[in-house]
Amino acid sequence: LFYIRQAFGATGTLAPQVAGRQGDSDIAAADVAAADLIVVTDILSPQNIAVLRRGIESGRTLLLVLKGAEAAETLAGLAQIEKVAVEEAQVDRYAMLGRIDFTHPLFMPFSEPLFGDFTQIHFWRYRRINAGDLPDARVPARFDTDDPALLELRVGKGSLLVLSCGWGRADSQLAL
Repeated sequence: LFYIRQAFGATGTLAPQVAGRQGDSDIAAADVAAADLIVVTDILSPQNIAVLRRGIESGRTLLLVLKGAEAAETLAGLAQIEKVAVEEAQVDRYAMLGRIDFTHPLFMPFSEPLFGDFTQIHFWRYRRINAGDLPDARVPARFDTDDPALLELRVGKGSLLVLSCGWGRADSQLAL
């Protein structure tokens, strides 16, 4: 939550509101309807998966941060598929982002050479996701191992973004 607050801090023209909820506490449909972006970093209850799934289908964007392989059920529920294979990747020293689609809206601001160098961001842990389990998934960023770092799925009118690593110090330097 600290890093989310830092990333979406108030500016001269914007004053975003960041609200935190525990994964096991009930999420109100009204809160989902009022959100422009939903960030999920916990395993969700089936009830919360259903509420968030309806929100995505109606046009919301949800970022699911996989902090462990046990988040596979949450991912499958939000993507409304039976099962998705998620496992801890074996990383020797560190992984880096190897291929980035700078035409994707998330990465367009970094398309200039001055801003598009991600080689100083190291990843010590990430989750390997079988993108083939996710129908029509787009992969805007891959690690140098060719594993997906970020996936995007269209869900109804909305988007489900799946980040296969966390931004905490144990996983990566992504928060930098």
